[in-house]
Amino acid sequence: MSKRKHDDDDVSKAHDPMATATHWAKIGGQDQDIHGINVPLFSLHSKDTCGIGEFGSLYPLVPWCASVGLRVIQLLPLNECNAGNPSPFSALSAYALDPNYLSLRSLPNLHKYPDLIMMLDQMSDSAPAADALRQEHAEAAVAADGAPDRTLETEHLKLVDYEDVRALKKGFLDAYLAKERLDIYSSAPFTEFSSQNREWLHPYIAFKILKGKNNQQSWEQWPADEKDMTATEMTTFIGNCMTNSVLFEQWQDIEIVQYLCWVQMSEAKSLASRNNVMIKGDIPYLVSRDSADVWSPITRKYFDLQYSAGAPPDQYSADGQDWDMPVYNWDALAEDDYGWWRNRLRVAEQYYHLYRIDHIVGFFRIWSITHGKKATEGSFQPLDEDKWIPHGETHLRLMLESCGMLPIGEDLGTVPDEVRSCLSRLGICGTRVLFWERKWGEAGDPFIPTSQYTRLSMTTMSTHDSEPFRLWYGANPDQAEPFAHFMGWKYLQTMTPEEYKEVLMLAHRSNSIFHINLLNEYFPCIPNLAYQRAEDDRVNVPGKVLARNWAYRFRPSVEEIISNPALTALFKELTAPRPYVPGGASSSSSSTSSSTSSSTSSSSSPSWSSSSSTPKKERDTDEPEDAPSAKTIKTSSSSPKSAASAQ
Repeated sequence: MSKRKHDDDDVSKAHDPMATATHWAKIGGQDQDIHGINVPLFSLHSKDTCGIGEFGSLYPLVPWCASVGLRVIQLLPLNECNAGNPSPFSALSAYALDPNYLSLRSLPNLHKYPDLIMMLDQMSDSAPAADALRQEHAEAAVAADGAPDRTLETEHLKLVDYEDVRALKKGFLDAYLAKERLDIYSSAPFTEFSSQNREWLHPYIAFKILKGKNNQQSWEQWPADEKDMTATEMTTFIGNCMTNSVLFEQWQDIEIVQYLCWVQMSEAKSLASRNNVMIKGDIPYLVSRDSADVWSPITRKYFDLQYSAGAPPDQYSADGQDWDMPVYNWDALAEDDYGWWRNRLRVAEQYYHLYRIDHIVGFFRIWSITHGKKATEGSFQPLDEDKWIPHGETHLRLMLESCGMLPIGEDLGTVPDEVRSCLSRLGICGTRVLFWERKWGEAGDPFIPTSQYTRLSMTTMSTHDSEPFRLWYGANPDQAEPFAHFMGWKYLQTMTPEEYKEVLMLAHRSNSIFHINLLNEYFPCIPNLAYQRAEDDRVNVPGKVLARNWAYRFRPSVEEIISNPALTALFKELTAPRPYVPGGASSSSSSTSSSTSSSTSSSSSPSWSSSSSTPKKERDTDEPEDAPSAKTIKTSSSSPKSAASAQ
C-alpha cells in the first residue's frame, strides 16, 4: 500500500513564486498564521432562519469571527441542489446559488407586507409549531437511519428537512414576488445583474422551466426535442418564454431569485472584507450529470457522457466506485480557451476570497468508466502517466490566471507524489488532516509532529466526509491509542475537555499557514454545545444513503455561539499570536522553503507543548491499494478520503 512520504513536497525545488504571487499578496503573504472555521451554511440556525442556515446567518458571524482572531469562514458548495439529493457536490448548476439559503427576512420592501411577516413568524425556527414539526422530522430521520433511541429530555436534535424547507420557501417567495416582481425586474441593479450573468443564466433558467414541465425528471428522460435541443432551438425556446405570459412569469421569478441570492451573498463577502475576514468557497471538481451545464447545447460538449468518473477497486471496495458524474472533455474546453471554467471562477469570485479546489488530483488524472460498464473496467485518463503532471499543471495555471482567489487544494486520498510537488511549485496549499498525517511505512506508522508540517498547507482536525475528531477518537481505538500515547496520555475512549483542548491547540499551532476546523470541533470543550452522542455532530457518511447526510445542524444557535463567553475565550486563546520557537513552528519566522525539509524523528512532540502530535486515514479511494506504477510516478496517501462519495 503506497503511503505519503513525510518529506513529500520540497517547495524550495523548482518553486514558481509568480504563479500565485498576486493571490498571496491579496491576503497578506505567507509569513502569517491564518485561523478560521469551516461552517456548512445549512448547519447554522437562528431565531430568524426557516429550517436551514441562510446567507444572512453569516452577517452576525463575521464580526464575531474578527473579534476572536478568526480570519476565514469556510463554506461547503452553495450551488443549487437537485430535489431529492441534498449533496452540495451534486448540484443542478455550477453557477446558480441555492434558493434554500435565501434570507427571507432580508428581502427588499418586506416591511410593507404585514401578512408576509406573519407568515415568516410562523415558519421561523423560533416558532413553537414549526420547531415541533422539525423535531419530529429529526427523530424520524434518526429512526430511518437505524440509530438507537435518543433521550429527548436532554437535548433537542436538529436536522434540515429539505423537502419542507423547499416547499415553505417556494410558497413564501411566490407570495412575495406576486407583490414585488415588477419593481425588482425593472430595477437598474437587477438589469445589470441579468446582463452580466446572461451567459449562464439563460441556459439555467431554460433548464429549470423544462425540468418543472417534466416533473423534475432527469433531462435524459425528457422528450427528444427538449432533451437534445440545438443552440438555435434553445434560443427559440427562450424567445417563446419571453412572449408566453405563463412562461415569462416563471422566467422572471427564477431570475429574480438568483438576483436576490447574489445580493445577499455578495453582501456577506463585502461585510467580511470590511472586517478583515475572508470567505472561503468550495468549487466541486465534477458536475452532476443532471445539471443545466451538462444539458445545455452550448456547454454539453465540455462533458464526455460516454464516461463516468469514479474510483478503481481497492482493499475497501473490490468493485470500485462509479460516481455517475461525467468526466471533462478537456480537448473541447481547450478549444474554447477553457471559457466555461474561467467564467465559473469569475462568478464564484463575486462571493469568495479563497476557495477549496475539490478533488484536485482529478485535474491530473481521473478514473474513467465507460458509461454502463463496471467500475472495475475503468482506467485512468490520461492513459499515459507521463502526461498526468503537465495535464494537471495546465489546468491549475488556467485557474490561477482566471481569478484572484487563492486556491487551497484538497489533496486527500492516494495522490501521486509529483502532484504534491506540482502544487508546491505553483504555491498552492495542500490539506493536512490531523489524524491521517503519519509516517507510513516506518515502524508503528508514527504520527508526524505538526511542527514538521510543510508551511504551504492547511491543518484541520477532520473533514465534512470524515468522523469528527471526538467520534474518531472513541470509535477507532487501534488508531486513537497510538495517538494518545504520542500525546503523552493514557488512552481512554473519552477525552477530557482539557485533553480535547490540547488537540485544538495542536491544530492551531501547526507549521501550516492555514488552521481551519469545522466549527463543531470546538464544541466538546464547552458545556452544552456538542450533542451528547458524537455521531450526531457528523456532517456526512460517504457511501451510505442516510436521511441525516448533509442535514446536520449545530446544537447551539448563531446567537448562542457568538454570545458564549467560554467559546469566545477559547478562540482568542487558540488564535493568539505565538512566540517564535527555534526549530519549531512560529507565526512568521518559518519560511516556505525552510519548513519543507525532511521530517525528523517522530518520537519528538510538537514544540509548542510537551505533548502533541498528528495522524491516519481510514481508506484510500482514488487508486488501487497495491497497484504497481507502470512508470516512475510514485503515489502517496494522506487520508482515507472516502471513496463512496464523488467528492
